[in-house]
Amino acid sequence: MTPNDYKAFGLSDADGVQFSDWILQRIGYVLGKNGRGGSGVFVETPGGRTALLTARHVLVPAILSGDIMVGHFLSGKATTVDPTALRMARHTDAALVFVSDQAPIAAKLPAEAWDPRAAPDVRKGLGVVLGGAPGEWKSEPDVERRAIDFMKTLLYWTAVTNPNEGGLIMCDVDESNHDIPKSFKGMSGGPALDIEHGLVGVNMGERRTKPDGIMAVTPRQSWTDLFYPFELPAGAPEIFGQRMAFVALDARDIDGRRDQTPIRVTFIAEFFRSPDHPDHQYGTFGRVVCVLFGTTPDRTRYRVNLESVFFPASDKPEDWKTAFHEEAAYILDSMDYEDVTAR
Repeated sequence: MTPNDYKAFGLSDADGVQFSDWILQRIGYVLGKNGRGGSGVFVETPGGRTALLTARHVLVPAILSGDIMVGHFLSGKATTVDPTALRMARHTDAALVFVSDQAPIAAKLPAEAWDPRAAPDVRKGLGVVLGGAPGEWKSEPDVERRAIDFMKTLLYWTAVTNPNEGGLIMCDVDESNHDIPKSFKGMSGGPALDIEHGLVGVNMGERRTKPDGIMAVTPRQSWTDLFYPFELPAGAPEIFGQRMAFVALDARDIDGRRDQTPIRVTFIAEFFRSPDHPDHQYGTFGRVVCVLFGTTPDRTRYRVNLESVFFPASDKPEDWKTAFHEEAAYILDSMDYEDVTAR
């Protein structure tokens, strides 16, 4: 950025540099064993834990690779740490990768700074900064040393062209700018921030066409279930019978080759039934609490927490089964995977 560029955003040169440093201190990355992955921003959860907020489509391939590494962008040669837990949003492209509170993280956003119910107003023309590491700007990870020998962070200063296109925020990409990479792949999951330090959302994907491309951002207000736990409303029954169940589906990436081998995805749910008020709106419901990719419940390395509430047509076993299967298929579809389970 030049002083004139900062001026276009209403910032002095000194303020622009200070803001850039502030962003860099909070950006991280998540990678799989095969080197695939993306970016993220470190946050503090409402419970005081440390996590990397990223894109869900970044996390799933890392899980399937068999190993996950989380690191920080501030150091030129980054050493990674193992995640302690994983959590995905139900219906939007966002996820949390938890790390130890003792991990060497320079800085993180406080809980209120990524609270979906306090999202900043997004309008056409709003200046935003998209942060992350394009894949062509970093070396392959050394899995044995758990390190990346070279990486470079991109802070792309741009503006919102459409605040709501299919539930996403669209930002301009100036293809005449020769200082940006040919692809923003690798920046998925990185933060999109306004000049007031407000987190607008996380980077989702790109459509690069001349003279102007587009970068899509998942809006902050769409990950409510990632931030707030499910709570029964006032007046709901207070006593429930509870049992656990699981359903295993074969899934295939919608954008992948048609002959690819499906992966096994197992969903674990809790079923709740009020013995006294089963016909109440909240007297009978289910809640998906965990999803496992590529393996079975007793053999997986990474269990992903999830909170997805669903309601069967009745408390009959066949209606439970149908509702659970439909909810699992819906979650797969929202991740761009299709259910190809043989019936």
